[in-house]
Amino acid sequence: MPLPVEGFQIREIQPRNIGTRKEPLVDGDLIDILRGDARLVLHRPTPRELVLTHDAPWEGNTCGYHTIFYDPDGPGKPYRMTYRGSHGDPTTGASRHPQVTCYAESDDG
Repeated sequence: MPLPVEGFQIREIQPRNIGTRKEPLVDGDLIDILRGDARLVLHRPTPRELVLTHDAPWEGNTCGYHTIFYDPDGPGKPYRMTYRGSHGDPTTGASRHPQVTCYAESDDG
């Protein structure tokens, strides 16, 4: 026996206007239909120049959770990155210093 459902409405999905902005098409979020031989392919990164070296004492021997964001209206350089730094002994698991939040800025990302 079907149950009555109140307040349910079917809405037409409207296209999103992304203007001239470049968007990564990594899933079906911005794609309605793929036709013919079209398919989503994630390519391997192309090696380029060295972007960042983790060599500061507070970074330790382990860095992770890198998060990059673009802030053109903020103070300083427009690309900002936060990440975690720690130093652990691989044989004992002991830490030489507690985890720290690190910060870097860049003009070109």
